[in-house]
Amino acid sequence: MAGSRLIILGEETTLVDGEHSQFVEQAFTDVRHPKREGKWPFIRPVGKGSVVLVAPVTRDRQIILADIYRKPLKKRVIELCAGSRDDPNKSETDVAAEEVRQELGYKCDEYELLTRAAVAGAITDATVALYLGTNAREVGDQQLGFAEDIEALAIPIAALRKYLFRQVSELGPDRVDIKVWSACAFLEGF
Repeated sequence: MAGSRLIILGEETTLVDGEHSQFVEQAFTDVRHPKREGKWPFIRPVGKGSVVLVAPVTRDRQIILADIYRKPLKKRVIELCAGSRDDPNKSETDVAAEEVRQELGYKCDEYELLTRAAVAGAITDATVALYLGTNAREVGDQQLGFAEDIEALAIPIAALRKYLFRQVSELGPDRVDIKVWSACAFLEGF
């Protein structure tokens, strides 16, 4: 079912229009309480495309993760390599290849779509496409953009869960992005 049986959407208002995201407020009415209107705030990524996530894997079965400083958390977070598909002339695999090269200094032979999903439907309308990058190999220095602080981590897939649990127990639950945990399910049989 695409729409709601109980919620009627009203006007959408952009409250903050940033370079990478907007803060939007969606007016709505709950048909069970027609005299009571509400507004639901959420974050919208700028651009029309989805966010492309990549799990690059080397020939010797290591995943290459991004250890990135995240300003809202004021700490480093282990994440999958990611980028927005803002340019309609670029395919998702083009974005995947660019991000792996820029953020990690790696290149993959192929990119295979594993899944598409909503990120966090209560707070954003963003969707993600998760790709597996095969035969990842280091090809040079990272090409980090303004305000990017990323270190490439090579972790054996067989030890990945144990490594992530150790990171969380030593440094807190916000040390590992939830999308890395989700990728573990796809990598178990790889």
